[in-house]
Amino acid sequence: MIDLAGEAAAKAYQLILQHQPLPITLWRRAAGGQAGSAAPRGTLAEVRAQLHAAATPGQAGQVLLFEMAARFEDCPAERALLVEFGAGTGLLHGLLLALPYTVNRQRQVIPGMIQLRRCPERLRHLADDLLPRFSRAMRSSEGGSAWLRALEYDRLAPPSQDTFEATRRAVDAVCPALRADNPDQDCNVLANRHVDALVERYPFEHGIAYRKALYQLGLDLSAASLLRIDYLLEQLKPTLAVPEAQFMARPANRNFLHVLAFYIGTVVAQESGARIDWFTARQLQRAHAIAVDAAAQPRLALAGMFNKSDVYYPLELLLERLFGSCSSAQFRATLKELGRMAAASRASRLQDDMEHVQRRIDMARSGDPAYLVPQRPSWADGDSIDLWFQNVGALFLGGRLVWGRITQANHLMWKEGSANCPGEVLYDLRGIPGGDALGPIADTIFDYKCTRPLDHRLAFLADLLTEERTRSYGLPLPLRLSSADLRLTTIFFDRKHLPGGYLHSALVPLLIHDDYPGIVTVLPERFWTVEVTAHARRNGWPV
Repeated sequence: MIDLAGEAAAKAYQLILQHQPLPITLWRRAAGGQAGSAAPRGTLAEVRAQLHAAATPGQAGQVLLFEMAARFEDCPAERALLVEFGAGTGLLHGLLLALPYTVNRQRQVIPGMIQLRRCPERLRHLADDLLPRFSRAMRSSEGGSAWLRALEYDRLAPPSQDTFEATRRAVDAVCPALRADNPDQDCNVLANRHVDALVERYPFEHGIAYRKALYQLGLDLSAASLLRIDYLLEQLKPTLAVPEAQFMARPANRNFLHVLAFYIGTVVAQESGARIDWFTARQLQRAHAIAVDAAAQPRLALAGMFNKSDVYYPLELLLERLFGSCSSAQFRATLKELGRMAAASRASRLQDDMEHVQRRIDMARSGDPAYLVPQRPSWADGDSIDLWFQNVGALFLGGRLVWGRITQANHLMWKEGSANCPGEVLYDLRGIPGGDALGPIADTIFDYKCTRPLDHRLAFLADLLTEERTRSYGLPLPLRLSSADLRLTTIFFDRKHLPGGYLHSALVPLLIHDDYPGIVTVLPERFWTVEVTAHARRNGWPV
């Protein structure tokens, strides 16, 4: 539904940009996935009344769009779209998508960013998902892409990573509940949201049982935190006065189990260097032909899969600990076995080749040291990127090798030339996800550019990318975007280190160093291994 809302809003606003009239428009997506639009007759109130009164069997979702003039005290928007979306016969309350439209003709920019206004509580868990989808849909058309490029950072002060990290604020978000009967939800996204809500302590849809007890555990994604979860389950077990089926019937209890399942799987995957994907029973059967009757066996309603091969059912373990004969020792032994299973099947990582790469670097340091030294531009004087130049040399001694994904780079670096330029790159501190896995996350981050999300962490990312001149070093990514230990950081691209002399792909091998957090550089081409070269070639590098 949120995808349809973003697509429909983008198409509507493109009509506005073309100075074409926009009638009240109703988009619908049927159960089979087909989407279509119509212009219902009547006023907005009449159309709403018709939709609420009508019965539409098989209707999977609908989006109602209405253009209006808008004036906001702290936003230069002159137009807005009222976006209402929901499933079935009724609509949820709508929200306003405030769209900058005042053009500064001298600079050919639009001073403003895309914002949400009048967002009701029932939509808050979807609001920040609508913005990147709208931005992505706008970017897919020539006119929409040009409009996005013209948007301008509209705050008086530039974003500051130091100020952002020093200011602790409550996250303005709501975690959506997992619905085991919905085959279209992205369980990996839901896993990230659950872990994020648990760590950041923001509300869950339908609430969460034992909230205070969970918060008192100090869950920090460490291996030791799993022992604290076991202690909590041990304390809860004798207090449960209802049978398992009755316990599972309460949404807040299901949220409690789901968040623990996602959290435990995330920690086990990180500690073992493994990848984990999540599925409902129906999704598991559809994606991997593994048949599970979740109706008859509710404990199998959620599945985790390590490294695309090894399946386990976390609810079975948790419910056996609470309602069955599983002891503390057995629970902890099972977690250790899960870790061994995940580690045994994990894919090789770039770091596995670092010893060979280091020998090549050492030869260059003694034979051709100038190759390692990046060319420092004159504009770096007084720029915070000077921190990068002061420390980058240390990466070539005792560094680590990980895949990175370019989130944003100066457009000059994507073509032949002589200028070396900066950019922003995404990487995993542990080096677990491959470059391909980082791609969708980097794309989502970029889709927040020129938007003003409700979540202040996403808003800072958006400000950083929109303003373009502020440097960040090792900025942790919100867990709602990925439960991996991902960082966004400023990088400087030196053409002599790149195959062909310029960027051919967003995928790059990176050198990082534990003693210099946030300082990264592209592994110079001369040191690329067979594995790096092969993967880079598949992603467009001329090697």
